[in-house]
Amino acid sequence: MLNVTRRRRLLAVGLILGLTSIALAVLEPPRQESPPPQPLAGVDKKKAKLTFSSSMVEGEVEYFMTDKSISIEWAVTYSPGGPSDPHLSVQTEAARFWPTEVSGAGPGKLAAAGKDARTGNTVIEIWEFTLPSPLPAPYVEAASGETVYPKVHMPITSRKVLFDEQTGGKSLVWALFPHHALKNHLLVQFWDSRDLYTLDLETGSLTLLLSPSPNQGVPEEPNLSNDYVDRWSAHHTTHGYVYFFSPKGNRFSPNRGLDLLALFDRDQDGQIEEHRTLSRQEFKQLGLADGSAYVQYF
Repeated sequence: MLNVTRRRRLLAVGLILGLTSIALAVLEPPRQESPPPQPLAGVDKKKAKLTFSSSMVEGEVEYFMTDKSISIEWAVTYSPGGPSDPHLSVQTEAARFWPTEVSGAGPGKLAAAGKDARTGNTVIEIWEFTLPSPLPAPYVEAASGETVYPKVHMPITSRKVLFDEQTGGKSLVWALFPHHALKNHLLVQFWDSRDLYTLDLETGSLTLLLSPSPNQGVPEEPNLSNDYVDRWSAHHTTHGYVYFFSPKGNRFSPNRGLDLLALFDRDQDGQIEEHRTLSRQEFKQLGLADGSAYVQYF
């Protein structure tokens, strides 16, 4: 009889403790993460390019960190050279994180990076957009006789998580570039270390490419630690693929005070043969200020 009573008491105590734990868990407020103190470059970066295999449509992407949103301005060319082309539509998408950088990642794909609002992790996602087929066509409004151009919306068919971690040296993404020599890859620079990596978009693996300090035997580029505001890349007739980190201002006329940093992949094999800062004069001497010398901008 005593054993039965003891067991009942133990069960009662266990039940009370269990209910208490549940109550505490319910009452405990969810973890609150803080956003980055400001857009990492001091401003929300704009006009990353998003393209499709169809030449009729391209997008320019910008992000709004505090709003946790990403906007794409679609430009649709219905009749090349027509008076109303390209027709513009804006599409805004919510993100689960505070975005800190965006980049095109191949036809119909956008790389979006930021800080997870729930866990504080650094996140890199690939968003894939679907091009409507057919595109909504312009039509003539009967009452006014005017041509109406419908708004274009590209559904997001997938959001693939490539990176979701809290790791020293990989805290927040400062810059993203399409990797022009290696398809399905991006160049990623992290904010805390300023290390530059190659990111495989299929596997999510990261390979260290350049570092601002001596690091695991990779080439050193101290100027990666500078607070460059802009990033852009291009295919140059003489210099091959070139990746630029630049101060605020016209990309062809770097501001005084902080020289532009250029990474050169002249033989377009995915390896950076030269990395150096360029003054305004050097930028011009190398033919980089001549817009006609570029095959394509990215």
